[in-house]
Amino acid sequence: MTAIAPTPIPAGPAVPNSGLPEPTFDAQYENFNEWERNQLAPGMNALAQNAFDNASSTATDAVLAMGYRNSAGQSAASAIEAASTATTQAGNASTSAGQAENSRIEASRLNLGAKAAAPTVDNQGEALRTGATYFDTTLNKWRAWSGAGWVDPLNVTGAVSTVNGKSGPDVVLAPADVGALPAAGAVAVTGSVRAPRVAVQALAIDCSTGNYFAKTIAANSTLTFGSVPAAGNAYGMSIDVTHTSGVITWPTSVKWPGDAAPTLTAGKVHKFLFTTSDGGVTWRGAALSNYAS
Repeated sequence: MTAIAPTPIPAGPAVPNSGLPEPTFDAQYENFNEWERNQLAPGMNALAQNAFDNASSTATDAVLAMGYRNSAGQSAASAIEAASTATTQAGNASTSAGQAENSRIEASRLNLGAKAAAPTVDNQGEALRTGATYFDTTLNKWRAWSGAGWVDPLNVTGAVSTVNGKSGPDVVLAPADVGALPAAGAVAVTGSVRAPRVAVQALAIDCSTGNYFAKTIAANSTLTFGSVPAAGNAYGMSIDVTHTSGVITWPTSVKWPGDAAPTLTAGKVHKFLFTTSDGGVTWRGAALSNYAS
């Protein structure tokens, strides 16, 4: 609040002196009476109004101050409540973080990851749990802890009617359905085993896509073999070539009977058979050539 300063009342004339001669006294009285009427009374009224205005302003400021005090109290209460909520949320977050860490540790005790040799303890240095698994990078397969030793998780001793929920007379399997087969033993299949015929668009044969390929040759072409299984794994493929024109050049790693590539006739269909067990360093090739169609 800014206080309103009062306007001073001008000084009045001399107070009439009854001891003076009557004419002088009368003149003093008239002057004093005029000052009292025209200046003193209005000035006193102005001072009273000024005092009233200042008092009213002070009262208004007091009401505002009371409101500010109440608002400050409410804000303080809200701040205390917010601090309490934040403390609770921080506690909840800490609990969740602890639970997440416990879950991570539990998961790491069951999935031990990739290792070059069979582990004897889990990733926390504790005893192995039944059902724990790891990927053996030396054997190139997953293994599972039975409680007594490491075993291959896929162990089929009887007939298989379903695999990963797939069933019927034709069960189409993807690599993820069976994982790595046991390093020893045999897989017996009753019925035929079928694979898709892969049409080769370019000149590179991608061995990871299948075992049966088809290619049309209409110009001089140099074929290559890629994505060959690692050494120690036997792999075989056949390639049906519809040969309209051009000379076919094979990879230098292909060895033919008599060290001579077959002689081909354009306008014919040829079947080529290739096998390798050393990662493609050496391929054994054979040809059934010059079919009419």
